[in-house]
Amino acid sequence: MSEAKNAIDLIENAPDKVAKTFISSLLASKAITRINERKFEIDEEADRPKDETEKAAAEGDKEDMALDPEFQKEFFLKTFEYKGKVITLKKVGMGASAPVSAYVDGKRKDIFLTLKQARKGIKNIIDLEDKMKSGEEPQPATVESLQNASLEGAFLIHEDNSKSFLSFDEVSETLEIYNRLNNTNKDAFEKKLRSSEEDATDMIQFFQERLNDH
Repeated sequence: MSEAKNAIDLIENAPDKVAKTFISSLLASKAITRINERKFEIDEEADRPKDETEKAAAEGDKEDMALDPEFQKEFFLKTFEYKGKVITLKKVGMGASAPVSAYVDGKRKDIFLTLKQARKGIKNIIDLEDKMKSGEEPQPATVESLQNASLEGAFLIHEDNSKSFLSFDEVSETLEIYNRLNNTNKDAFEKKLRSSEEDATDMIQFFQERLNDH
């Protein structure tokens, strides 16, 4: 039985208090793993010969200080179009766990932990910007709003006034996750969903990865 299946089974069948503690532990473990991977990458780059580092840096894109204060070099991954906009994805640094920066029509919009997150996340950013420009009113970030979402997806506002957009597929995946939890963890799930765009995104990505592995 795989680790992912064990995790899902425990969340579904364990007592409420145990399952809730387990979810918190997994989220904390994931954050620590990401920090350690990033530290390893920084140490690895620090040990790289000077001439190699300078050559790589010369090839990098250094235009956005806010998104990349360390001015790390970037390497082209792929480009595609979405809603009439040209999306370009670039790897930031050379490590195996290097993050991915996303550009829209030549301007960098955000940085993501993985290529998969970047491909999905940059589309969400464009969708969210379109929704905000359209004047459409966002719905409260609740499970009920997701259940009532249209085929166009869900435009949500969270308790901290941050906004997010979920495509129809993401709404379906989020509801699938929610429906697999016991009542106590459903309450904890909705609390995270309501709280903020950042909390909701981290939680949904965490469970999506495990459902895909499962």
